[in-house]
Amino acid sequence: MGDAAAGRLLASDHNLEFVDLDRYNIDTSAARLLPVAVARRHHVVPIGRKFGAPVVAIADPTDIIALDTLRATMGREFVAVVAPDDQIEACLERVYRTEPQFETSGSSAGTVSAANGSPANGSPANGASASGRPLADDISELSSAPVGAPPADELEHVPAPAVWEAPFDSVFDLPPVPAYPGTSDTTTPAGPFGSESIQAPSVDQVEPVPPGDWFVAPPEPTGHEAGTSDEMMHSPPLARVLVEGGRVDLATMREVLTERDRTGQAVARILTVRGLVNESDLMWGMAQEMGLEFVDLDLQSTDFAAAYHLPEATARHHNVLVFGNRDGVPLVAASNPTDVFAMDDLRTIIGRNFITVVATRSQINTYIDRAYHQGGDANEVAQSAASDFDDTFDEDLGNLQAVVDDAPIVRYVNLLVLQALNERASDIHVEPTGENLRIRYRIDGVLHDISTAPRAIAAAVTTRLKVMSDMNIAEHRLPQDGRISLTVGSRSIDLRIATLPTIYGEKVVMRVLDKSNIVLGFEDLGFDDDLLEIYRGIYTKPYGTILVTGPTGSGKTTTLYATLSALNAPEKNIITVEDPVELRLKGINQVQLNIRAGLNFALALKSILRSDPDIVLVGEIRDKETATMTIEAALTGHLVLATLHTNDSASTPMRLVEMGMEPYLVTSALSAALAQRLARRLCVHCREAYEPTEAEIVTAGWTPEELFADTPNPVLYRAVGCSACSTTGYLGRKALLELLVVSEGIEHLIIEGGTADDIHRLAVEQGMVTLRQSGLRKALEGETTLEEVLRVVA
Repeated sequence: MGDAAAGRLLASDHNLEFVDLDRYNIDTSAARLLPVAVARRHHVVPIGRKFGAPVVAIADPTDIIALDTLRATMGREFVAVVAPDDQIEACLERVYRTEPQFETSGSSAGTVSAANGSPANGSPANGASASGRPLADDISELSSAPVGAPPADELEHVPAPAVWEAPFDSVFDLPPVPAYPGTSDTTTPAGPFGSESIQAPSVDQVEPVPPGDWFVAPPEPTGHEAGTSDEMMHSPPLARVLVEGGRVDLATMREVLTERDRTGQAVARILTVRGLVNESDLMWGMAQEMGLEFVDLDLQSTDFAAAYHLPEATARHHNVLVFGNRDGVPLVAASNPTDVFAMDDLRTIIGRNFITVVATRSQINTYIDRAYHQGGDANEVAQSAASDFDDTFDEDLGNLQAVVDDAPIVRYVNLLVLQALNERASDIHVEPTGENLRIRYRIDGVLHDISTAPRAIAAAVTTRLKVMSDMNIAEHRLPQDGRISLTVGSRSIDLRIATLPTIYGEKVVMRVLDKSNIVLGFEDLGFDDDLLEIYRGIYTKPYGTILVTGPTGSGKTTTLYATLSALNAPEKNIITVEDPVELRLKGINQVQLNIRAGLNFALALKSILRSDPDIVLVGEIRDKETATMTIEAALTGHLVLATLHTNDSASTPMRLVEMGMEPYLVTSALSAALAQRLARRLCVHCREAYEPTEAEIVTAGWTPEELFADTPNPVLYRAVGCSACSTTGYLGRKALLELLVVSEGIEHLIIEGGTADDIHRLAVEQGMVTLRQSGLRKALEGETTLEEVLRVVA
């Protein structure tokens, strides 16, 4: 059997690819991936890159010592392919013939003199080895004590490498080393085979490789890009790739490098502290520098079943995730692909080669939670649970207790909650019908049908939820309320549960409150610059009342939290009374109502006003007593923030009057009313721009005059749908805002008993931007669509 036939059989036995090196387009730049002494000693040769990973041809894939040495030397994972022994020998000469190397005494060009420690051909610059490669390569090579290497005492002129204090920063901040010291150009010096280097065969002399399979050199920069590359040539690699990739502009990077030279801090740290890049930018830069692929897991089609190639403990320990496969090879996302120990563990556990890509640590953590907490398919679990019940399920206490302890029901309820968290749902609807149990999630303000379950388990699911929320499981005729607190991964979750008797059984609605959410800034919520300037002038006053209005689920509490965060300071005593406390704020005293114990808004407010507050937040004004206490608090020198249910800001003053408040008290205490709605934001990954026609504008419910008033040629966007937004075309929500400032003219209208329409007209004349106009602005800015604005605004 010939070498080629034996190699093919060996490759097939080990599930590896066989490569005919005589017909393969070798990338001679791959010689920099592996020191020549290591390659010759283990009879292997680097031939290119595949998906960013080095590709190494080896004759004997069973040589574990050789494979481990290659991993330790390169410090990263590689792709092993099998090639005939004689072809590897010839390929070694082709790949390394242009690479100067250490020889024993008396060898040809490139020999190190034992007498003075200097190379025979010129003197290398300080900080580089005689091979012309970075010191780290040669020192790694020498530490392996290869045959033919000079003794250590002949290398005293080579300085020791600097100690790396932080692996992440040091990867990006190592000073660049010239490829060939002592020269100002990049021509290859004379090699050991003669005064002129022998070039490898050109592309047209060998059979081309199928496109897209292996390393493809980037195009040469031209024009402005070339100038930028020249300027950044001697900058840290991270700085260079971020500028060339358009993540940071050149002028900003100059300032960062100046600060680095002045303070000695790492470029990555300066960029992060100054808010110039995010985690994704830094990881993208690392991937570019290492020649690896960077992936955004939110945009990938993640196969959660593939994650079970690794135990959860291993995935969390190394912060890695198997999220799919490419041509039958597992894809592994890692936040630190240089961790050799992690790669060795993965290779041992997976038992085969895999492709390493780079992803952010936060995304990997999120998808680890999703992958390992899925617990199976909800429909399968529901069918399994239904097999234990039938439509004649007897709801006596004995059977109910059995239901609570039944594993399939417990698992099914847990899956419903977990899936809701993964889908960013704000509410879970469990609705019994005449045919089945209907499950719906409210995502970004819109209800979506998620799944159905057999009707046989409807009573069992309701009972399980009642037990979890400490309700009376024997009561089916009256509505009940309850609450569940639980921890999912590192997230603390509260579920507010309400039951409602219907003709087919009890409907259960769960409001999901994620206490791990952070308080957003005004810009993130949707405040325009001009609106924010007016609002800031109101909430910074020492007294008065600001009412945020809108329907349930319109983000009123979130806006109040953002306002409190802006006002929070050590010299201020801020007290809130809420039902429930949705988010815990540091430095603020928050009071949770307890209706069963008699603690309501009015009683809590009386106690708060005796606690020397500066700022008071009232979760909701529901009755005359609470409204009276709120107005009195504002009139006695406190700043009061509260919510109220009205359709628009102009209806707010009259709503207080209808509650029984005197008009003159309303005008004295009320500073402003902020009405808001939440409109879904377009997914930036798949939105599609278009120039609307008049017919399309009318169809969307607008008039051409409204749209063309300020922009003669408007560009709008439509929702498309992709994996990042679960094919909905929308991802997240943003507030549409209408701020009514109580001016002198509006005060007169309130006292005279004017209608909400009168107040609205006067406020618009005074410059108020309406909810409809705010939505139109967001549509023109590409934040949402005209149809979505009309969905939430009349």
